[in-house]
Amino acid sequence: MMADSNVKLNLRLDRLFSSSPGPHEYIFQKVYSNPLILDKAEISLDALSEAKTLDKKLNNQYNDEFVSLVDEISKLKPNVDFEIILKHKEQLENLYLQVCRLGGEKDVYKKSIITLINSMMKSLWQSGKDDDEALLKLRDEEIAREIHFNLLESRLIAEIISEQSCIEQEHLIPILLLESPGNVKSILSLFTIDQYAQIYESSLSLLNNLDINSLVLTQQTKQNITSNFDYIKSLVLQN
Repeated sequence: MMADSNVKLNLRLDRLFSSSPGPHEYIFQKVYSNPLILDKAEISLDALSEAKTLDKKLNNQYNDEFVSLVDEISKLKPNVDFEIILKHKEQLENLYLQVCRLGGEKDVYKKSIITLINSMMKSLWQSGKDDDEALLKLRDEEIAREIHFNLLESRLIAEIISEQSCIEQEHLIPILLLESPGNVKSILSLFTIDQYAQIYESSLSLLNNLDINSLVLTQQTKQNITSNFDYIKSLVLQN
């Protein structure tokens, strides 16, 4: 009776999902809804509540770190050391990555971070105005940052990149295979050639060990799995 009750409870968990969850609940939702992940032992009401609690703490911690860093930057003197500017810029870039994981309405944070980075870049441009090589590096850096920040608009990419990622290693491949092909191509651009082979082998092993025909899959899900696996395979063959 208890087992049946738990099954029914788990089937209703999605009614409690947040519309824009933090990273813990975001991955919880991914695992919950992924038909390629058969082991749902960790899916429960208690686990969902814990994920929500952890996300709330993470959100509060982020706000404290953001306020503290902005306060520290606001107290910098005009002739501050070059290395200090670089250190704070790197901290801001990391805060941008983390805010892309948090869920919810975070545009105010993002705009503030970009404004602060741009202000620091002006100082760096000014200090390197007579150094052509330095100016070239700054230009390349701005282009790379723009590309990087655009990639981070994908929640999954932000989660994969983060050192505090909530994705368990055994869940990465099944989550990846169900993503939209366009997002998967962006995600795979983050990996190395050697990692392509590992991803392919893991994907092949997963699909070989599953009876796909016995799973309840939408047509779109089937197409995503096929398209993503074929693309992963093509990357291995190309290299």
